[in-house]
Amino acid sequence: MLIQPYQKNWIEDFKAIKETLNDALMPLNVTIEHVGSTAVPELAAKPIIDIDIVFGEDVDFNDIKKALEKIGYFHNGNQGIPNRDVFKRGKILVSHKVVDNIVHHFYVCPTDSEGFKKHI
Repeated sequence: MLIQPYQKNWIEDFKAIKETLNDALMPLNVTIEHVGSTAVPELAAKPIIDIDIVFGEDVDFNDIKKALEKIGYFHNGNQGIPNRDVFKRGKILVSHKVVDNIVHHFYVCPTDSEGFKKHI
């Protein structure tokens, strides 16, 4: 994947995905953060929107997992980084006009995770 000049649509792409995730995760108390190079205005980047869903002690990870599965994501483990769980789109059993058309990666992290701290 090649680095591209900054694209103004990256912020709008994040907002569209965030709205989709917020709807799916309602009423869970989570924060959805745009992280990585596409979150930095005017910075050239790989054209992939990186997102962290951050949750506190009052939220059960399994509730997040179930909500994300309902909209077509699957849990792909932590890929070797503790307290930073990866979710991906699976076989498209549940299609979605936003998340199926914007290249993105996202992670679910507790507020105190090192993975989240490194992302921000």
